[in-house]
Amino acid sequence: MGKGHPTADFAVRHALVSAVNLKQIGSVATGGLGKPATNLGEVAPTPCTGDTVTGNVPPHDPAKAAASLTEAGWTKAGGV
Repeated sequence: MGKGHPTADFAVRHALVSAVNLKQIGSVATGGLGKPATNLGEVAPTPCTGDTVTGNVPPHDPAKAAASLTEAGWTKAGGV
């Protein structure tokens, strides 16, 4: 994520998270038995009990992710 890398750009990081379906990935990763994280310290006891995730993670929207990258000046290369 350092300077000179694509992920140094906030728009790229935001688009990457928007492009993937986090609920689907979570379901696959936990065999359908997990639940969405609400903070970074999910192993009990957690130092913070509030939900720091909701409202801070963009929703799954691949079309919006692509549009955000275009708006930020990124272009497709090699058809990707």
